[in-house]
Amino acid sequence: TISNVWGLWGLADPCRMSTGDLCAALQKEIEALRQESPEWLAYSNSNVEALDPDVQRDRGSRASKLGWQWECSVCTSEGPYAGVPYRIVVRFPLQYPRLPPKVQILSLIIHADVELRDPYEGQLEESFYEALAVRAGILPADELATSRPALRFAVGDEVECNVGEWISGQVVRLWYKENHWEPGRVVPYQIRLSDGKLIFAPLDSPLLVRALHQKERDNDRGLPRAAALSDAGALLAEAADGDGQCTPSDPAPADVLTASVDGDAGVAPGEAANGVKESAVASDRNKPAEPPSFSLRATLDLLHDALLGPLDTEDEEAVATWVALSKRHSEQLQVERQYQSRCLHEELFDHKTGPLERWLAPSFARAFSEGCGSPDALRAIVNEAAPGIFTFEMLAHDFCDMLLAECEHYEASGMPVVRPNSMNNYGVVLNSIGLEQMMDRIQQQFVRPLAAALFPLEGRYVDHHHSFMVQYKASEDVGLDMHTDACDVTLNVCLGKAFTGAGLTFCGLRGSATNESERRFQYRHTHAPGLAVMHLGHHRHGADDIATGERYNLVMWNKSSVYRLSRDFMSKYALPPQSNGPPDLVCLSYTHDDDYEDFKPYPEGKRPRRELGG
Repeated sequence: TISNVWGLWGLADPCRMSTGDLCAALQKEIEALRQESPEWLAYSNSNVEALDPDVQRDRGSRASKLGWQWECSVCTSEGPYAGVPYRIVVRFPLQYPRLPPKVQILSLIIHADVELRDPYEGQLEESFYEALAVRAGILPADELATSRPALRFAVGDEVECNVGEWISGQVVRLWYKENHWEPGRVVPYQIRLSDGKLIFAPLDSPLLVRALHQKERDNDRGLPRAAALSDAGALLAEAADGDGQCTPSDPAPADVLTASVDGDAGVAPGEAANGVKESAVASDRNKPAEPPSFSLRATLDLLHDALLGPLDTEDEEAVATWVALSKRHSEQLQVERQYQSRCLHEELFDHKTGPLERWLAPSFARAFSEGCGSPDALRAIVNEAAPGIFTFEMLAHDFCDMLLAECEHYEASGMPVVRPNSMNNYGVVLNSIGLEQMMDRIQQQFVRPLAAALFPLEGRYVDHHHSFMVQYKASEDVGLDMHTDACDVTLNVCLGKAFTGAGLTFCGLRGSATNESERRFQYRHTHAPGLAVMHLGHHRHGADDIATGERYNLVMWNKSSVYRLSRDFMSKYALPPQSNGPPDLVCLSYTHDDDYEDFKPYPEGKRPRRELGG
C-alpha cells in the first residue's frame, strides 16, 4: 500500500538542510500561502509548532517521523460540504518536501477520504495520498501503488548495487518506467550510482540491491561473495524464463537481461550477475535525478478538491462511496442549520462572540482573566481529590440551566437525536445539534490550558473532542458500568437537576507506572451543578445508580492527535483490563471483565458486552 511507500521513504536529506533551516523554509512556505490567501483558506495560524520525533511510535525510517505541525481551516463555497470551516492540522516529516505532509481533519466530517474510527478519526485515507503522489509525479496516474508489494528501500536510501561488483548509490525513483517500455512494465528502483550513472534494478532482491554496509553483515553470516553472485545469476535466469509480462507481484519483465543503455546492447543470461541495468535516459543520463517534491499548497488544493467531489472519477465504487457519505454529511448539516433557526438561546451558537465570561464560575474566570491562564493560576483553583482526579468549580449555575434547557428543547423538537455513545441510552451529542464550533472554542480557550497543566503528557495538545450531555433518571439509565473513556482527558461537569445518589466512582489507572490494579477503589465523587471533575481517559470509573430525581452532565472527551502518535498512547490503548490480586467488588465491570462471575452474579438483565471495548 502507499503507506508502506511513505513509511519507507528517505534516510538522506535531499537538500542537506539542518532541521533549523528546514523549519525556516517551512515557515516561509506557510507565510507565502497566508499572504496569497486562497479562497478556501478560512483561517491559518501564523506559527509552526515543533514536535518531538523521538517519542513517536516507529512507522518507518526516522526521516518519515513528524517534526512540525501547523493548523488552519479549509472551507468550500459549493457542494455538500459547503458553508463550514473544517479545522485542519498539517504535520511535516523531517524529510519534507521529499516526503508528503500528513493531514488530519479535527472537525467532524463524514467523507470517503477521512477515517472515522477511533483512535484514527480525522486522518486521511491512503486514497488521498495516492492522488497526491500522482500530482507530484511520484506515481504514474494509471499505476497506483496499492496493488504492488512493499519495497525494502525508499527514495533517498543509500544502497549498494550488484553490477558485477558492489557499487554504492542512492535510490531516486520507486516503480520506475521508461517511455519506450511496453504498458505495464515497471521495475522496483531507479538508482544513481556514486559515479553519477543512472541504473535500474529489475528485482527487489538482496542479491542485487542491498543496504549500504550490508557487505560486512553478509560476511559476518559467512556468505561468500561468489555465492552471492551465483545466486543472483540464478534468480535473474529464473526471471528470464517468464512470459514477458510485468505484473504487480512480479515486477521484472522477461527481457530485463537484455536491457542496457538505449536498449541496443545485449547482455547474455550467462552474464546475469550484472543484474542491475543502466537506465535508457539518453538526454540526461548523467544528470542528478530530480527528487520527488511535495508542497503545502498542492496538498491543501487537493484537500479542497476532495470536498468538491471524488478524486478518482473513473472508479465507480469510489464515486458511489463519496456520493453516499457526502449525502449523509449534508443531511447532518441541514439538521444543525434547521435547529439553529428555532433554538432557544442564540448566544450558545454564536461562536464568534462566545464563550462569554459570565458563563464561567467566578474563580475559574479569574484564573484566566487575572492569572492569564498560567499553569500556576490554574493549579491553584483545582483540588486533587485523589491521584490524577481533579475537581474545581467551572460553570456558572445560570449557564448550566441555559445549556440544559437547550438540550431539552432539542429533544422535544422531534429532530434526529444522536446518543452519546454505546453505553448511554439517553442524552444527546452536542456536536450534532450545531454546538461543535462553540465546544471547539471552549476546548481551545479553557480546557486545553487546564489539561496541559494537570496532564502534561496527555493533555498538552488536546485539539479535538466528542462533547455530549448524559442523563440519568430512575425510569431510564440509572447508572453506568465501570469503564474507561475513548479519549485522552475527560472533562465532566454537572448541569443539574435535583437528585440523590448518582455519584461517580473511580478505581485505578490502566497502564499505571506503579503497575497497580485498575480494579481497586480510589475515590467517589459527589456531583453538584457547575462542579467539574477532570481525569485521564484510561482511569477506570463508573456512574453510581441514581436514587431519586434526575442528573444531567456535560462531558467532553478530549483527544490529542499529537499524543496519539506516541508509543506511550499505543501501549496503553492496546492494554486489556489489569488486575493484580482480588479486585474491589465496586470496581468490577460486567461489560468488560471476563472474570466478573467469579466474584458476584451479573446484575438483573445485564450480560457482558465485551465487543464494546474499553
